Amino acid sequence: MNASPAERGLSPGEYQRFTDLVRTESGLEIPTSRRTVLEHAVRASMVELGVSSPDELLARLQDGGDHQRTVEALVARLTIGETHFFRNRPQFEALRDVVLPQIIDKRRGVRRLRLWSAGCSTGEEPYSLAVMLAGLLPAIADWSIHILATDVNRGSLARARVGVYGARAFREVPEGIRDESFTQTGSSFEILPQIRRMVSFAYLNLVLDDYPSVISTTNAMDLILCRNVLIYFNEATVRGVVGRLRASLDFGGWLVVGPSESSQTYFHGFRVHNAPGAVLFQKPPADAPTPLPSPRPPSAPARAWTPPAAAPSAPHLSPRPAPVAVRGLTRLPDPPPGEVRSVLELVRRSQREIALTELMALSTTSPREVWVPYLLAQVHADRGELEEAETWIDKALVLAPLLAPAHYLRGLILQEQGRFDEGLAALRRCTYADPEFWLGYFSMAGLLDQMAQPRAAAKILSTLANLLASRDRQDLVPQADTMTVGRLSEVVSAHRELLRQ
Repeated sequence: MNASPAERGLSPGEYQRFTDLVRTESGLEIPTSRRTVLEHAVRASMVELGVSSPDELLARLQDGGDHQRTVEALVARLTIGETHFFRNRPQFEALRDVVLPQIIDKRRGVRRLRLWSAGCSTGEEPYSLAVMLAGLLPAIADWSIHILATDVNRGSLARARVGVYGARAFREVPEGIRDESFTQTGSSFEILPQIRRMVSFAYLNLVLDDYPSVISTTNAMDLILCRNVLIYFNEATVRGVVGRLRASLDFGGWLVVGPSESSQTYFHGFRVHNAPGAVLFQKPPADAPTPLPSPRPPSAPARAWTPPAAAPSAPHLSPRPAPVAVRGLTRLPDPPPGEVRSVLELVRRSQREIALTELMALSTTSPREVWVPYLLAQVHADRGELEEAETWIDKALVLAPLLAPAHYLRGLILQEQGRFDEGLAALRRCTYADPEFWLGYFSMAGLLDQMAQPRAAAKILSTLANLLASRDRQDLVPQADTMTVGRLSEVVSAHRELLRQ
């Protein structure tokens, strides 16, 4: 009996078309040694979608409103989701004995820690970090702990949020930790609520050029774990991901990758630290003159402009007059020619140290130019300097009380400080000033979810989905650089689905 299309293997042509599509959409490489894995993923996707042939599945993947979700489901089946708590003990021992004590000592003055598990699967890794921090910080209630956990597998993220695991997930757990941090019901173990609250889960595709960003809280990280993720990418994709992860770290921040991923080929912008059984990478205290390429921050304004062809013949030493009707502004105007445009380009290229120096000079010579305090707030926020960022965004709002991007950035800054009610009020002022400032709705929904108000979050996302439905999917989203309306719609849809689970 001949095998059905859903049961047979892929032909050489089908295999090539699927590998090309997966590479284009996700950066994943599918070598011939993993051809069977691809064939299993294709068959599962065919069954799920009710299609009868690989060609029909390809057509569905390449067209239609569910394109992105269908591709994501296929990609999720191509990655290994199996993990466990404290996986790779030597690395976690290095974190416990070297990295986290150094970070804690550095942040003791502000009592704020920012960690990111990039490729968190079902949550064991970020919860392991949370458990370890609870042991290292006796007065942890006095600290602001932000552990971001991201993945491309929405099913894994849903399981991670539940935080319930079987006994097999604890096979490398140090003695006593399971009893201290979990409650047992039958053969299952549930993470304690105070540990669960330290971790926030979100969908993020590392291949996309939309981080670091204060929007997704992927900026100014003290520690990033990105283990056993890079092995799936081709060389060019690895370089891009490592560059963006480096840009996401604060100066002196640490990056930990899988043992098989620590080739020096990709980590020239880091200092290498060898610990027993582990290799660790640290971003130097100051950027090298030409670091690994990093993206333009998504929080930079999306409006395109052309810098002046040549620098002015003499510097502007006298203050400029206030912009016309600046107090009625709701959106950022075109940046004025000269220094402001030049410094904006520095911010877009993540050259924050140079930008900060020039912006401080402009704050004296151009005290009425709203772009200056706004960009100062953005640079300080991206560096994790939240008090300074708040000071400058407040100055921008004195100049332009209705400026929606400023209220938006202020809301994100307050949220990062743990001042949720104030942050929510700022985001509401943002959408009141500009009802089409879509990121304001999106961030408001995320904050409401963080405040354990999922129904209110879902209502905001429903409003946003309706607003986006009437717009061209290729339009750019204000304040999100290269993000399109279509991409934001897909992200909104994914978050609505997570809230329903």
